[in-house]
Amino acid sequence: MKIYQMKITLVGFEPAIWRRIEIRSDSTFADLHDAIQSVMEWEGSHLHTFRVKKPGKSKKMFDIKPEFPDSILEPVGDGYDDEEEQIGEWMLNPGDEAIYIYDLGDDWEHLIELEEVKEPQPLMAYPRCVKAVRVAPEEDSRMVVMQQIEEEGQWTPDREVPSEPLTRRLNDDLQQSLPLWRSKGEDDDPFKF
Repeated sequence: MKIYQMKITLVGFEPAIWRRIEIRSDSTFADLHDAIQSVMEWEGSHLHTFRVKKPGKSKKMFDIKPEFPDSILEPVGDGYDDEEEQIGEWMLNPGDEAIYIYDLGDDWEHLIELEEVKEPQPLMAYPRCVKAVRVAPEEDSRMVVMQQIEEEGQWTPDREVPSEPLTRRLNDDLQQSLPLWRSKGEDDDPFKF
């Protein structure tokens, strides 16, 4: 088990809105979805999917998504269950990327970049947010946000929070709202609490 440092950028915003998180490589894509929801301060009340290439030379994108009954989302390639697929089975090396689409009506698209593969730190809780830049738009606000971008050239949030306090707040929220995995030093068998 390794720790993945990932940069998650909300596509289409200048200046950029992004988060840097650390998450275990054996976390599922459902775990990653929950972490993204927390650090973007969204509610998780809409459908989502990940689009990612299989390791190797494949250029084909695959959907990794929840098992939706009668899904409105047309799969790209073969679909996989986000509760079953581990991040480390799909993203192996720094530079590997995936797309995360949240709210299939608003289509908030995020670029996920694997920046670094690290060893776990003893007694460190994962996932964790290590950097946050700019607040994200509110849930269900895409039309208003896009209208502001069209009229003013960029989106300006109602409140702007400097990176350091935003990171601290988002990490606190993440650590309180999700199941955490804590490294036990040399022992690679973590426990949940």
